[in-house]
Amino acid sequence: TNQIAARAHASIGSLYEFFPNKQALAQALADRYVAQLGAVIEERMVNEPAWTGEQLVDSIVTALDHFWRRHPAVVPLLRGALGAPALMAAGEQLRLALVGHIEAILLERRRDVDAERALLAAEMAIDLTRTLLERAQAEPVHRRPVVLRELKIAIIGYLRTAMPPPGH
Repeated sequence: TNQIAARAHASIGSLYEFFPNKQALAQALADRYVAQLGAVIEERMVNEPAWTGEQLVDSIVTALDHFWRRHPAVVPLLRGALGAPALMAAGEQLRLALVGHIEAILLERRRDVDAERALLAAEMAIDLTRTLLERAQAEPVHRRPVVLRELKIAIIGYLRTAMPPPGH
């Protein structure tokens, strides 16, 4: 809280006027991240019909990576690293929004796939992305592009296996 107050050029007392405790402050930050990532989903994770699956995966992973880099506290905060059930719920809200978006894209692109299969594939793709983006964030700067490329390869390979084209 001291660092937050210093960055905000405010006193600790002023900070506690708006946030009664650290959990309330963390929840406000989590809510802000959920809203900002919602905007990223709407603006940057679009399903361009002319794009190949690889281009779509690249666009989604790149958008998420950019967001994670700009907001490095988002992952531990939304995972409930502070131990608050409300933060864990905010993290799950974010995960479900991402899963729903990916599921919709999969169903739009693959009308032959049933909704349950698309939901499971979306969940796996998002969980894999979240885990490997955390790994990429921890890597030295020069290795980050390599890890991101491997992440994209893993997702593309998974989706090809999980949802093969009709007749395969």
